[in-house]
Amino acid sequence: MAKSISELLGKEWPPLGSNASHFHKRIHEAVTKPLDSLSAADLMVLISQDIGLAFVMPLALPVVERDPLIEVEHFKGDLLEVMLRASSDFYLNHPEIRGRMDKIVDRVAAALDKLDFIDFDTTSEVLDDALASFRAHRSS
Repeated sequence: MAKSISELLGKEWPPLGSNASHFHKRIHEAVTKPLDSLSAADLMVLISQDIGLAFVMPLALPVVERDPLIEVEHFKGDLLEVMLRASSDFYLNHPEIRGRMDKIVDRVAAALDKLDFIDFDTTSEVLDDALASFRAHRSS
């Protein structure tokens, strides 16, 4: 898709000041890129900030369906972690995405078992909390 998140949301993102943080620059760059040019790292930044979830979550799903514990930037499973933390309202309004995420979640334990002990400790610690939050949305 040739449109950017900014265009799809009908929201003009103001130019950044010279003192903008690296993270704000990353967000600004991601919202102005065409959707089909977004990297997994761009998707992770946008999802972590709840920006354009209806557009970016469908792009991120195939990535974590192929490899639930893909390491995009920080640790194995970092993309999945931000996806699990997306707002409960988003999942409530997008049951098809919720269903696909449920299937991914069902595969996490087996994927964790394949990690070495260092990656296992880091990833399981972060994902345990995100998984609990995601599962709690089901009963909301």
